[in-house]
Amino acid sequence: MFRSWKRTWAAIREGVPGRRFEDHYRRRRERRGNGALRAVSLLGGLALLLVGIVLLFVPGPGILLILLGSALLAQESRVMAEALDRLEPWLGVLTRRVRLLWKRASRPARALAVALSLALAGAMAWVTLRAWLPL
Repeated sequence: MFRSWKRTWAAIREGVPGRRFEDHYRRRRERRGNGALRAVSLLGGLALLLVGIVLLFVPGPGILLILLGSALLAQESRVMAEALDRLEPWLGVLTRRVRLLWKRASRPARALAVALSLALAGAMAWVTLRAWLPL
């Protein structure tokens, strides 16, 4: 099972940016896999996506779960595959720009960015806990 996932991930990673998710979707359609596996993939992807959205408001791996959930949904949904293919080049450019800014930033600027991020995460956690546990 894990070998299959590794092969799948390698095929996606080696695909052409801007086309890799739709190509993977087409490969999955050609194989016509087990209906139960498709259902698990859809439900798992949706669950990861929803949990990731919730975790955006509290400290945690929200963005990673959103990406994993979206990738699972993209292998079963042509619309999601096309959306990820359109989004991928834009995210690549954004990631490169953020890395370049980070490299060019001075140590005090980096420390300030980390401190602000931690403060924002703490504030979001406090607001979330306050909403769930009225004091």
